[in-house]
Amino acid sequence: MATTWIIAADSNRARILQVMDRDQRLAEVEDFSNAGAKAESFARRLGGYLDDACTAGRFDRLHLVAPSAFLDELRRALGSEARKQVRVEVRRDVCALSAREIERTYFKAA
Repeated sequence: MATTWIIAADSNRARILQVMDRDQRLAEVEDFSNAGAKAESFARRLGGYLDDACTAGRFDRLHLVAPSAFLDELRRALGSEARKQVRVEVRRDVCALSAREIERTYFKAA
């Protein structure tokens, strides 16, 4: 089974969730916070992390879920290899939801 990461992010926080099984249960891989920095630098930091994870083969597919403005910044911050792994983009703010709530709302919307 291919490894899918879902990035639930906004300008203050980013959570990386991994689809764990065929039942689409999610587990949190990483949680980032933006301690007062500009959203653009936060997007670059997150993009760098995702580029490194892509190079290391930690995921095969990437789904980006974020409000419109931050989604655009995050997409620009991704390197070319990580950008190739993006399969889904959802313009929605789900960052504050629990993994279980994201399972219920995200998989209905995707």
